[in-house]
Amino acid sequence: MMKQDMKVISRLLEMEGSFDTYMNSAAIATAVFDSEKRLLWQNPSFSVATGGHSLGRHMDRVFSAAEWQERKNRLILGGVSYTVDRTPLEYEGNNYLLVRLVDKATRTVDANRAYLPIVCLMEVDNKKELVRELSLEEAAELDYHINRTIGEFAGECSALYIKTSGSTYFLCMYYKELERIRDGRFVILDHIRKITTAKGDHPTISLAIGTGNTPALSYKYAQKALTMALGRGGDQAVIGNGTEFVYYGGVQRAIEVKTRVKTRSVARALHSLAEQCDEVLIMGHRMPDLDCVGSAMGLIACAKRVGKRARFVHEGRSVGVDEALLSMSKSGKVVSPAAAALSMSDHTLLVIVDTQTESNTIAHELISRARNLVVIDHHVKTANSIEGATLYYSDPYASSVCEMVAEITQYFSDETDILGKQEAEALLAGMTMDTKGFKYNTRARTFDAAAFLKRSGADICDIHKEIADDLATYKQKIAVIKDVEVDGGVAIAYAAHTDGDPHLIGSKAADMLADMNDIDAAFVLIRTGASSVVMKARSLSAVNVENIAEELGGGGHSNMAAAVLKTKSKEEAIAMVKRAIDKNR
Repeated sequence: MMKQDMKVISRLLEMEGSFDTYMNSAAIATAVFDSEKRLLWQNPSFSVATGGHSLGRHMDRVFSAAEWQERKNRLILGGVSYTVDRTPLEYEGNNYLLVRLVDKATRTVDANRAYLPIVCLMEVDNKKELVRELSLEEAAELDYHINRTIGEFAGECSALYIKTSGSTYFLCMYYKELERIRDGRFVILDHIRKITTAKGDHPTISLAIGTGNTPALSYKYAQKALTMALGRGGDQAVIGNGTEFVYYGGVQRAIEVKTRVKTRSVARALHSLAEQCDEVLIMGHRMPDLDCVGSAMGLIACAKRVGKRARFVHEGRSVGVDEALLSMSKSGKVVSPAAAALSMSDHTLLVIVDTQTESNTIAHELISRARNLVVIDHHVKTANSIEGATLYYSDPYASSVCEMVAEITQYFSDETDILGKQEAEALLAGMTMDTKGFKYNTRARTFDAAAFLKRSGADICDIHKEIADDLATYKQKIAVIKDVEVDGGVAIAYAAHTDGDPHLIGSKAADMLADMNDIDAAFVLIRTGASSVVMKARSLSAVNVENIAEELGGGGHSNMAAAVLKTKSKEEAIAMVKRAIDKNR
């Protein structure tokens, strides 16, 4: 084909979509014919479907083996029935015909795709934590079992297998192996988890697969998928194709990271950034809660230590934190999004807390303007997480952002009196609220942070008075769960409305149900609009509600999660939740 012809083809295909899309070997079979109906160009899928005719052949010869049906709107080639889609195109005064073959199940021709190379990256999530407790001989034995298990997996996939470091592995295999691995629900995760160390602990791995049109793209997508798997807590598989991520596994939490090496590094980096900037702006998610506001107050105290003005970006009211926000506002520590935008410069430090999703922040337009950006969050990482941050600190095992900030304040400065009583109580209140009184998502470091805040002046009695329910809230919780249904340890309650804030009442009602000894998981659904139902989910340990919420378009943690269901029907809302539960149990 002449170079000029290729330019014409590229321009014609871009009229209909992306040229790269048509070149993808898994794309719909597509060809371009000139005004004399001679084959000018074909993608790999069209060549496979029609038997690989050479360019320049007349359309009749290209389809000579086809059995035409229904006035030539359908044809059968190689035993496959296709719908023929014809699109006339005109470019620079010349006429062309774009022909696409779509099979009856709207599947694409994937004969070539089966042999595309894809990349699989693996990392042992807790290798450093495990070997720290083992002797050299015990560590070598653990390494042997992990290597053998991954090696056997690679052999089953006919994959190229390289151990790239003490805890990371690189595999390259054909795309056709992916379906078998997926059908087996990534059993390699279970095999690794069954390995037992001399101390009785178990390793877990993060597995990432990238599927692109070239080996380079597959590797790039696998790297991003591995970042997602690790950012979500590990012990799971993630498949990335450049446009979306699909998650598998995540049935248990990896061994807690006991050291604070990363926290010290983050604290030092944050101290350096704050010193170099003129002011600090702290921004959380829409409708900020105690964890969001408490962490902001802790960071404001850190900024004050280096002589910088810091303010929390907020506007309007928020249930449960109005009193704290009013106190901050009176002392000049709150700024509206509009005023924050006017004050921003190249020397402003913007810190995002309690979220890592740009669209969930109260003023997402500030993020694109920030030259110095920090993200501190304890939620699992998602595909649309904020990118390009100068400092990114995510810990899905932390109970709350308040716990993370409480640790940061201990290493932010050589002086130990950064926090006053008000800031210490705000941080401890955020921890208490997010852990539901230290029942959910706690670790040893959670209690260490709480003890530090107590030493800094926090009064736990004052905090419990602040977050305790009033009688009206208690009655609203009872009203929501009065018709609860329990099946197999799973409770589902639905309410057509509530007099209080549906998010707050739903969360508290789910907490109440999950506290009962015969309930493994609780799901509370409250209608918030004609076609919108908010779902709050809780589980002490038996059920991973995060996976269930993600199935419904939401997210959260393994024992606390939420989602918004788009449906007008009570029956359909409950059915959607039940289907997600069945799929993830």
